[in-house]
Amino acid sequence: MPSQRLFTQSELDALCLPAADRVFAAIESGDKAHAQAVYTDVENAFREFHEIYHKWAATILEFLYERHGHEAMAKALPLETILAGAFRMGLTTKDVMTVAGSPHTRMAELIAAGDQAGAKKFYLEVEKAFRDLHDLYRDWVTSLMSHVYREHGVEGLNQCLRYSSEKGWMPWMMEDITHDAKTRLRDWVRLLAIGNFASLKIEEDDEKFVITQNPCGSCGRQHRDGRYEPPWNFPLVKEKHPITFNVGDVTTYRTHIAVMHTIMPIERIGAPWPVMECPQTKDGACRVLMYKNPRQAAPKHYAIVGMKQP
Repeated sequence: MPSQRLFTQSELDALCLPAADRVFAAIESGDKAHAQAVYTDVENAFREFHEIYHKWAATILEFLYERHGHEAMAKALPLETILAGAFRMGLTTKDVMTVAGSPHTRMAELIAAGDQAGAKKFYLEVEKAFRDLHDLYRDWVTSLMSHVYREHGVEGLNQCLRYSSEKGWMPWMMEDITHDAKTRLRDWVRLLAIGNFASLKIEEDDEKFVITQNPCGSCGRQHRDGRYEPPWNFPLVKEKHPITFNVGDVTTYRTHIAVMHTIMPIERIGAPWPVMECPQTKDGACRVLMYKNPRQAAPKHYAIVGMKQP
């Protein structure tokens, strides 16, 4: 049987390059148009992940309003929660203004002037600002999810995740599975490595790509950075329930993997989208299995949430 490989290993390794390496190599190439194009793509990826969090937070608030009323929604919005997180992280006014402004304009000026050292220095400032805000948005979403869990229990959190998924994840999934395998891999790696600040490696076999994140840029870094310990104190979801992979003691944020990437995709297309194998320990690696046929997965990927392969 002929090999079904779509990439060489060197091509896969190139896809995993961190954003800074991509931008620095483009700047050093001396091709100003190329450098600006690479930087613009990186900044767009940063902003796209922020937008994922914006929309997710909005759907959580919509859920609270629709299911429990105005007072329930208002109760989830104490400003001090967000401010305390920003202060603990050391987020500065400069960071916020860098993201809120037009860093691509300043970068274009530096590149056009041939100021490679200045462009690299400015890029690092931009990346730090986007990464810090990424983490604050992630923690804001987790704070809202934690509020839902504490107020409405594990089933309330389950229903909230389903609500958010119907609004955002499921339409995205239905488009994503129409793309060919090479396009889907490139899109996901761009999202994970750049927008989500993950450290990646990729391996390919005939039926799938295995993306190892160590750490994952959201769940993994959040857990390692102590967000489920004082003074953050996000809760673990204790119950043995499908949204905790039927084992319990899963981080609040990670429950979305069970609902949005496993249970609901199985219901909709017959397979997880994509398969995500979360670490069993705080410091473990995450694996994303991207099957070339997006409707394919192994039986164990259904059993983990108490479902059977169709």
